[in-house]
Amino acid sequence: MGYLRRLHVAYYTTYAEKCNSNPDLLAAASIIGSEWVRRYIRLALTEPGATIGVNADQRSAAALALAVLLPGSPPQSLLDTFPAEQKAGADALRAMLSAIWDLEAACDHLVKAVLGP
Repeated sequence: MGYLRRLHVAYYTTYAEKCNSNPDLLAAASIIGSEWVRRYIRLALTEPGATIGVNADQRSAAALALAVLLPGSPPQSLLDTFPAEQKAGADALRAMLSAIWDLEAACDHLVKAVLGP
């Protein structure tokens, strides 16, 4: 016990170090790089009955979330704006999520939010 106490006093004076996040590494580690797209996917799946509000500047993120969940619903011109390197990841994510949720039923309010006025 005495030896461990000396180690604790001498070496462990700083219990935590500050960790600065790196947005590039976070985006590379994520299947879907946009935080807003991930938020809309999470909201549509975890709260399917909730009304989803979409601002004008967030409409493209909501449409990309919809393109991940229901690829046939948005127009092809919108699907072409989705980054090519993330399309395979989006397919894998959709396959995994469809095993757990009924994506068509969960995305009803997201579709109405994207197509709304």
